Amino acid sequence: MNPDPDKVNIKILIVNGSPRKKSNTSILVYDAEEGALINSNVQTEIYNFAGKNFTPCKGDCGLFHRKNGYCCLKDDFNNFAKMWLQSDAIIYATPVYHMSIPSCLRSAMERLGAIIFGHARYAKVDMPRFNKAIGVIAQGNTLYGGQELTIMNLITHVFCMNCIPVTGKKPYSYIGVGAQVDSEDHLRNNKEARENARELGRRVVEMAKIIKIGIKGYNSAKIIQEYNYRRDFSFPP
Repeated sequence: MNPDPDKVNIKILIVNGSPRKKSNTSILVYDAEEGALINSNVQTEIYNFAGKNFTPCKGDCGLFHRKNGYCCLKDDFNNFAKMWLQSDAIIYATPVYHMSIPSCLRSAMERLGAIIFGHARYAKVDMPRFNKAIGVIAQGNTLYGGQELTIMNLITHVFCMNCIPVTGKKPYSYIGVGAQVDSEDHLRNNKEARENARELGRRVVEMAKIIKIGIKGYNSAKIIQEYNYRRDFSFPP
């Protein structure tokens, strides 16, 4: 018997990568959350980078994490990593900084990769197949302000983390949601961008349910261990 998608529980993490507390990005974050909640049995968490401290990655903490189960740098990263690992799906929303993402978000992604790659290397195990459904939103000041480059930067992270990129509604969202934002008022009145963000939220949860049902329905005797990773922050030896 096939599982009922409406009864599949999904935990989605929506990441606001803006370092500013009053950011235009937050408008699209709440739109994406609204779209996600169209689906049933969905729990949302919003993580704001504003006011958080993320030290640049040192790239040499693999053995430390292998022993202790967390990053050696003492800041806000470990809490973010826990939320990331425990989620079924993720949406990244970010402003465009220098044709890419803010340094705080870059630090988090690099360190997330470092502890996981480092653990796999030192423990001599395969990297988990996280298979999280992930969507991306980027907003910038001008029409050709680097939104697609920023989205592709984040999509590269999605592939690096053994996850699955999800788009919004084509032809309006080929690789993610890009928006031009002159001001807060301009964005609030940008119906197309906001609807694209809602649609992305809906589709990310929808894909997360499909993935979860697929992994559960696969013959458990055949499925490899990489798909059954532990969602706590300490990886098994």
